[in-house]
Amino acid sequence: MSTTATLSTTVSPVRHILIKVPEVTLIFWVIKVLATTVGETAADFLNVNLGMGLTITSIIMAALLTAALIAQFKLQQYTPAVYWLAVLFTFARGTAAGDLVTEGLNLGFFVALLVFAAAIALVAVAYFVFHLNAGRRDGRVPTHPFVQ
Repeated sequence: MSTTATLSTTVSPVRHILIKVPEVTLIFWVIKVLATTVGETAADFLNVNLGMGLTITSIIMAALLTAALIAQFKLQQYTPAVYWLAVLFTFARGTAAGDLVTEGLNLGFFVALLVFAAAIALVAVAYFVFHLNAGRRDGRVPTHPFVQ
């Protein structure tokens, strides 16, 4: 099995940068669940076990996520290790942000739920209204075939 894949069709440079993701299969979901668990545990480890606190943990996870995303966007092809590292730090950053809003700002779980649900809704609306979907104007999520 190859560790990289290339697009089998010609796409615009913008779409090429944005669509470097794996095929969604059962193993994708297994790895995603495991990455979620590792990411959340890593954020909690920094916060609780190492005593860094919510703010420092959030800053560290934001920096790690930024570095992983920069690496992901600079690559010319799908590279599993970099992709899953970005996913892992996404979950770690999400956990740190959720903990910071819930506990650090003392807003509680329900208010934090509403804040993050509203943020997701705003992103979803922007995605479709402003066509932030990797160049597609028909409102569908872009798909792409990979050649292994």
